[in-house]
Parts: sequence; C-alpha cells; structure tokens
Amino acid sequence: MKPSFTLPDILDMEFLFKRDEPRLEQGDDAELRRRDRAIYIATGLDATAEPATRALAGHWLHARRREYQQQQLPLPGQIWQETTALSAVLLFLFSLLVGSGLAASFLRYDGSTPVNVSGFFAIFILVQLLLFILNLGLIGYRLLPRVKSPKSILYALLSRALTRIFTSFFKRSQKHLAATRRLDLQAAAGSLQQLQKIYGNLLLWPAFILLQLAGSGFNLGVLLTLLAKVSFTDIAFGWQSTLPLTDFFLAELVRWIALPWIWLLPPEWAYPGLEQIIGSKIILIEGNWRLTSTGLTSWWPFLLCGILVYGLLPRLLLLSWGSYQLRTGLKNLPCDSASFRQLRRRMLTPMVHIEAQQQIPPVTARQQPAPEQRSQQATLNGNGYLVLIPDELWDLCAVDLLAQHLSDVDKNSPLVPIRYGAIEQSDLAFFDQVSSTLKDRDLAGIVVLQEAWQPPIREITTLLGHLRRIIGSSSPLSIALIGKPATNKPLSPVQSQDLTIWLKTTNALADPYLDVFPLVAD
Repeated sequence: MKPSFTLPDILDMEFLFKRDEPRLEQGDDAELRRRDRAIYIATGLDATAEPATRALAGHWLHARRREYQQQQLPLPGQIWQETTALSAVLLFLFSLLVGSGLAASFLRYDGSTPVNVSGFFAIFILVQLLLFILNLGLIGYRLLPRVKSPKSILYALLSRALTRIFTSFFKRSQKHLAATRRLDLQAAAGSLQQLQKIYGNLLLWPAFILLQLAGSGFNLGVLLTLLAKVSFTDIAFGWQSTLPLTDFFLAELVRWIALPWIWLLPPEWAYPGLEQIIGSKIILIEGNWRLTSTGLTSWWPFLLCGILVYGLLPRLLLLSWGSYQLRTGLKNLPCDSASFRQLRRRMLTPMVHIEAQQQIPPVTARQQPAPEQRSQQATLNGNGYLVLIPDELWDLCAVDLLAQHLSDVDKNSPLVPIRYGAIEQSDLAFFDQVSSTLKDRDLAGIVVLQEAWQPPIREITTLLGHLRRIIGSSSPLSIALIGKPATNKPLSPVQSQDLTIWLKTTNALADPYLDVFPLVAD
C-alpha cells in the first residue's frame, strides 16, 4: 500500500537527510550504506519487485524515527504538528473573540437611534464577499491554459522581497568571508532554494488554511453575537445613506442579495420588502416618526443569512479547498529528488562483503517513479541513461567498466556513451547530439563522469545548466566522480576533501534533482 506522507513526515525526512550530509560530504558513507541496507532488509520486501521510492522512504523514515524515540529526542515534525495544532486553536479563539467584540460594539443600541444596517452590511458582509470574489478570480485565472501565476499574490510579493533582501545581504557578506566560508554560505543558500523547488507552494497551504480558520472564527463570532443580541435584547435596525437611493431600487437590490436563501425561508423572513424598507429608513432631519416596528425588526434575518452565506460559508469552502490541495500535493509528491535517489541507492545496493552469499540480484536504485507519481515538469520518461564521458577519459573508461560501478542502473537499462570536450567538437554540435540522442533512444536522464580532483570550475556549472535546460527541470541529472586515474586502475576512489568541494559547489546551483556521488566506493 502506497504510504501517504504528511507535512511532519516531509520535515522529518529533510531533517534526517541534512543530518547525513556531513558524512556524504566527507565521503564517509559506508556506515550510512550499512544502516540503510539493514533497514531495507528488515522490511522484508521482495528484492526482485523493484519497490517504489515512496515506499522505501516510508520504511526508512519509520525506522529512523524509532531511533530518535529510543533516545527521547523530538523531531521537527512533532514540533511542527504540536505548534500548528496549538496555533490553530489559539487563532480560532482569538478570531472568534475579535468578531464577537466588533459585532457587539457595532450592535450597541441605546433605544434612540437604530443600528445602521448599511454600515453593518458593508463591514461584515460586503468586504468579505469582495475578498471571496477576488480569491475565486485568482483561482480561475490560474486555471486558464498557458497561464503561470503564483498560488498567492501575497506569497509572490513576500518571496520576491525576501529574495532581494537575502541577495543584498549575501553579496555584502561575501566581501568579508574566506573562500571556504563563502562556499559554505553559497551551499546553504542553494539548499534553501532546492527545498523551494522540490516542494513549491506545499508549505504555503498550512498558512492559507490557518487564515481561513481565522476567518471562520471571526464570522462565527459575529453570527453568535447577532443571534444573542436579537434573542435577549430589544434591538432595532434601520438604514440610511447620503446617496440618492430610491426605496424601490434598494428593495430590488436586497431581493437579489437574498437569492441564495430565498427558496429556504418565507419571503417575510428572507429579506425586508418595500414596506419594511420604507418603514426603516432613517432621516435625521425628520426624526423617527416614519419608522415602523415591522420595518425595524425585518432586517436581522437578512443580516443573519448574509453573514452565514457570504461570510462563514465561503471561508469554510476555502478551508476545505486548501485542505484538499494540501492532501493532493502530498499524495502526488514525486520523491525523485537527488536525496531520495541517494537513499534508494543506499537501500537497494547490496553490501558485497556482507551479502555476497545471499545472491540478491541488483535492483535499480534510480528507478523512475510511476507515471502518476512523477512531477509534471519532467520531460524524460524513458529507460536508461546517457553517459557523458570527458575526452581525456574516453579511452580509459569503457561503458562496460562504468556499468560495473553504476549499480543503481538496472542491468537491462541501456547506457549510451557520448564523448565531450574534444578540441574539434563545437558546443552547438555537442548539445544537438545530446538532445537528439535523448529523444531517439528514449532515455531517462544523464550521468556526467568527472574527475573529482579537478575542482568544479565555471565551465562545469555552465555545462550542467545547459543540460538541465535540455532535459527539463526535474529529470535525473547525475555527476559520477572518480579519483585521479592510474595506468592500471582508471576508476579510483574519490578523496573526501574533493567530494566535499563538489557537493558544496553543486548545492549552490540550487538544483534539487542534481545528484553527485562517488562512482567507486572505498
């Protein structure tokens, strides 16, 4: 059964990924591979069934949580869950009190001047109705084809402002930092951008839900206060306006506003008629002699239904819609970023010195998610990988030799090699060859072979940027690192300091689907 992730699961997963990063950067991942392989074996899953990444991640998260529970250490997911629940209760109660207090102050009646219906309707109903229409307009605009707009204008403005502030701070701070500190800061900034690209606006929905919960509490407070006022006190309602509104026009306007509930209540309860409107019109110069008892008491059912239909109900609908969007986003989370692929590789790759006698066949550790789980931005859905080999390594690294170490690629998946970096090869011809090969062979992604002892210069990052634009924003792009080749050993292990530099440099690119790993294990 496919596990359903929650936001606490995502927070715990990313936290645990970050806890493993120092070992990965230092190349000391042997213990991680043993731990994650043991977790996979303990699940009892069929080794030949090629389990989905989501299922593997669910088992891994459950096992890692047990470790923290035994140590009695809280995880971010638990803190988030408790904080969010407490915030929701406090925010709802606060909004309830605010709505009740504002309504009580507005409905104060001293027996001389009736409560102004016009102001009450404008503040407590009309403003919320306009906000609801604006939300519907933005949602409809996003549903238009070929229109890319943020899920929230407020989110987009805040994101742009925070980005500019962070960029300015980042540029200024770089002038006073050493090279290693600058690289650390760039990697940290890239990691934050990676989380935004992976989860997008997924973390925005809890804030949206809390806002709708606050709106629901506010309207409920207004509704309960109005009910209490008309139930336990003698209160009169009238209307007044400086605008040249005729009684007939206002009667028609009120009837149109009451259409959503006019079929449910009798006419005398659904809205005030023409006679009641005339009998509740407040003219300060003439005094109260024109006011009638039926006119002064005919407005409260209309206001009650207006708050319920145009205030509380839209908030409940938006609350349900936000909860649905959050559940849908979590359900369709592709789990195909570099961190998930690394986890899959560690769990499914047999440890030779431990499991050689178990004869467990190798299983793809980079298996592409099922079509319903893949991100909509992915452009490659095939099988196999395009392997880009530098010109200086072309004669040393045959594809059969590379395939022995690429244990995360299924033995039945093709590896298509392409030579790059030759003097006579133009950039345009190379990228055209990459595009046509990916299309003709129907491949799943790209693996770039690099020597780790050579630092990742701007030429490499530019190459990765061009490759990312070719294959799409969420298709697998990997860098397989090797040490300095020897005459009789072209594929050698990577030094830990070299791996650290490569990982931090690629993290600064903010590409969550870029995977960097040593090709040869120590």
